[in-house]
Amino acid sequence: MNVAALFPAELLHAARALYAQRVRSLLALLGIVLGTSSLVLLVALLDGGQGALIAADQEANESDVVIVRAKDVPGPQQLRTRRELSRADARELSASRTLGAAQVSSERGKGTVARIAGKEKRVTLASAQLQTSDVYRLHIARGRFIDAADLEGRSHVCVIGHEVAGALFAGADPLGEGLRIEGDVWRVIGVLENKPMLGSTDSTAIWNRKVLVPETTYDATHNPQRAADKLLVRPERPGPSLVPMDDLRRLVGAVLDRRHFGVQNYDLAPNAEAQQAELILAILRVLLFGATAISLFVSGINVMNVMLVSVSERTVEIGIRRAVGAPPRAIGSQFAFEALLLTGAGGLFGVSLGAALAALAAFVLRRALGSWELILQPWAMLGGVAVSLFIGLVFGTYPARRAARLDIVRALRNE
Repeated sequence: MNVAALFPAELLHAARALYAQRVRSLLALLGIVLGTSSLVLLVALLDGGQGALIAADQEANESDVVIVRAKDVPGPQQLRTRRELSRADARELSASRTLGAAQVSSERGKGTVARIAGKEKRVTLASAQLQTSDVYRLHIARGRFIDAADLEGRSHVCVIGHEVAGALFAGADPLGEGLRIEGDVWRVIGVLENKPMLGSTDSTAIWNRKVLVPETTYDATHNPQRAADKLLVRPERPGPSLVPMDDLRRLVGAVLDRRHFGVQNYDLAPNAEAQQAELILAILRVLLFGATAISLFVSGINVMNVMLVSVSERTVEIGIRRAVGAPPRAIGSQFAFEALLLTGAGGLFGVSLGAALAALAAFVLRRALGSWELILQPWAMLGGVAVSLFIGLVFGTYPARRAARLDIVRALRNE
């Protein structure tokens, strides 16, 4: 099979011309490679970093969970009859027809000290339900999580955080051991996987320093008023809900407003820290993509400069081809194909290099941080190649038109 017959003659001429000037072509190609590789690498790092932030987040993911927090009563409402945020609010939300089959849970906790065999550790003793592990993306390293039998039987069992296990048991197996907390003994049935925060904190509220016990048992021993620090409402089905989150938040607010006699001693606003993190990531995306766009623009100018130099050096060749009957379109097409080949090859090499660097960075960051996923977005890889071809088309048009418009006589005189 004749390979040359599969490609236009202009494309073959363009490939030969680039190979003949391979050093210059390589230098022009380098800018495209760096621009497209940085695009793929930055998208992978930003997506991986966002995943790492979510994995390290100590709160529920508010993109698919409505969170209600207790707050102080506003000044003008201090003297009004009211109800505090409680387990009863969770039951009311669960029974509400307007929320459908939404899952509702409540949370309560207190700072305290856990002790065993002369050792002690500052912890947060927190109530837990069956869905707590799913809502907060918790994973069990050893043992099991709290089950329905523990809740129904008001069992004195607990699941401890990674740091609690290390501080109180020093590498020994804690399963079956009893922790003494404020006069009660809780038998350890599970240990959570390490869930570190990005950054240091002295708070006992992070999951590594928590002791989770059945909600029913916690209320019987530490929360007789059945109060709640936080309520969580998950839509009826996972993923995008039939009811938008803003509408679901308003429905939850309507139920609570009726129960609390219009007193706003609860907060339904999205987590400000989560919004701030999303804003920071969005700003980083704009800045990094802007820097990448400038890099690709400069590379395009370099490609145009290389092509103009090539046109000047090959003036005689262009004149001879025109003299033997080559139409201006063929001359222009050859130089346009040269620019497209140059930037297209740079895009392919750049995308491959960016993917390799992203994989290397993910490996290093996973070893350093413990949680980092390699995410290669298809749109970034295809977009890198497409942008490279677009740059070749835009910045190769002027040199191609200049070559096509050369006067035959003046071109041959340069010999």
